[in-house]
Amino acid sequence: MLNGEPFQLKGINWSGFETATNVLDGMWPGANNMNNILGEMRVLGFNALRIPLSLDLALAPKTVIEDTACDLCGGQLSWKVLDDLFDLAAAYGILILLDMHRLDKVTQSNLWYDETHTEADFIKGWVAILTKFGGKANLLGIDVKNEPQGECTWGTGNKLTDWNLAAERIVKGIVAKVPTYSKLIFVEGTASDFQAQQPPANSVAPADMAYYKFAGQNLDGVKTNPIDFGDPALNKLLVYSPHVYGPDVFAQPYFAAANFPKNMAAIWDLQMGFLKQATGSAVVTGEWGGNFLGDDLMWATAWTSYLVDKCFNDNFFWVINPNSGDTGGLFAEDWMTVVPLKAALMKKVQPNPSAFTTAITPRGACLNYGKPVCPFVPAATAAAGL
Repeated sequence: MLNGEPFQLKGINWSGFETATNVLDGMWPGANNMNNILGEMRVLGFNALRIPLSLDLALAPKTVIEDTACDLCGGQLSWKVLDDLFDLAAAYGILILLDMHRLDKVTQSNLWYDETHTEADFIKGWVAILTKFGGKANLLGIDVKNEPQGECTWGTGNKLTDWNLAAERIVKGIVAKVPTYSKLIFVEGTASDFQAQQPPANSVAPADMAYYKFAGQNLDGVKTNPIDFGDPALNKLLVYSPHVYGPDVFAQPYFAAANFPKNMAAIWDLQMGFLKQATGSAVVTGEWGGNFLGDDLMWATAWTSYLVDKCFNDNFFWVINPNSGDTGGLFAEDWMTVVPLKAALMKKVQPNPSAFTTAITPRGACLNYGKPVCPFVPAATAAAGL
């Protein structure tokens, strides 16, 4: 909601800042540049970007970009380019969700800490980022941690592994240092694993196909242990954000079922269909995507139909980058040509997204609210201040 009206979110991920290049991919010599890519996203109707970061970059504001990583920004500070991204995206009417994607710049961590990064470091990194960028008019919010998995649990009471408890502590720690923070707070699920250790009440049993989930997708624990930041104002900012993929990413057993993909709607009902009614919080898919060939295309067709049928239209597609190994990207390998099938599926999910008709500034912006897919949600068009 924005100014009491539904905001139709059509988002896409753009990765790179979380890697050893310390900058968005696709801006190296001979590829593209930030202005061109943002302009293309605007033409395609995207109104939000999810930008992955690394904790190491968040803790090192003086990190310099190598010349080979960026044609126009080689030698500049990574934080300066992130600042430029915010400003140029605001000019195009595009919001930014910041995502703490990795701890280091190479691997995806299961937990929010490891041998060289503490929970205090994790909070410190977010505080540093929000101290610098928290006042940006087009900051949509933060995605607290990307894809908790492995030994991560939810609702067991174990402070070392319970992601729900950690998310609550991290957000409280952030707000203690940045008390003016008032943007959205995205919290992802875990993976399938925690249920085998100590299944919470009302969780999906391992014998059920719906038990098997991708990293970030498992929000079963919300039924008995919803996120509570201890502050009603903060709780209103909460967004549950599952990640959902098809067989190109991992061969879940339900993809091999004889009735695939007709079996998927019932499985997704158990995996995420309950979230809005059970929690009253917003639900935004933070990642979905794939190469969309063969079975993966069958999955994508079923998935996008489900999002429309169940009114889960707000989403972030993974990813702009064609160099994403198991999914490819919205762009073909030349970093300029849009893959028509992917653009069409995204338009199917959110055909009339909200659109800022002026630049987003601290004083506000004019907004066309778009048209919601679900008829019971009222639509409107008006000038709006952020």
